[in-house]
Amino acid sequence: KESLKPRIEGLFLGQDGEQTCVVASASAAGFANRKGAVAWARDAAVQATSMPESEIHIAGSMVDSVAVDEASSRYLAELNFLSMVVCFSILYLSIRNLWMVAILFLGAVVNLQLALAIMYYSHGRIDAVLLLVANLSFVLTLSAGLHYLGYFQEATRAGTPSRSIGALRDAWKPSLLAAVTTAIGFISLCTSEIVPIRMFGLFAAIV
Repeated sequence: KESLKPRIEGLFLGQDGEQTCVVASASAAGFANRKGAVAWARDAAVQATSMPESEIHIAGSMVDSVAVDEASSRYLAELNFLSMVVCFSILYLSIRNLWMVAILFLGAVVNLQLALAIMYYSHGRIDAVLLLVANLSFVLTLSAGLHYLGYFQEATRAGTPSRSIGALRDAWKPSLLAAVTTAIGFISLCTSEIVPIRMFGLFAAIV
């Protein structure tokens, strides 16, 4: 025991000779229910050591994932509502046409719901971080709609016979390039060890 102590000190054993750690990996069921797995590990540590929970520290990518989920969900509903109000207000102040604002806003809401459906039916669960993908889809749809509207107004001023088709012809190439480069940026998040961040990057690139 004494000969082993110098070899594990600083790695599995603290300098005081009392503090130690346990290294564990989660099962597939644990990864599916990260919050439950972290809570179980904490309860098991308390029962095994009879120490107060405040003196037990759990770390790792799964713990980081749970912390991100909790921080994201704390004020999610309020921030979502505020975000939509701000977007609608900015749209109206910029366009000054309630019908156009309504069309753009409706398209963004439809795309938001479509993003939620894609994530739910392909992934099986939607956590607080994946909900942000739907919000991102909402904002990017508004951005693309405004981009197209700019080309439509230019076609109107130029007297183009088919304004919608002319605007679409002018807008598709820059819109496609912007979408592809944005998707590549989000795909890079898939290299993260934190599961919610990895899934966010994947679905943000898809939707």
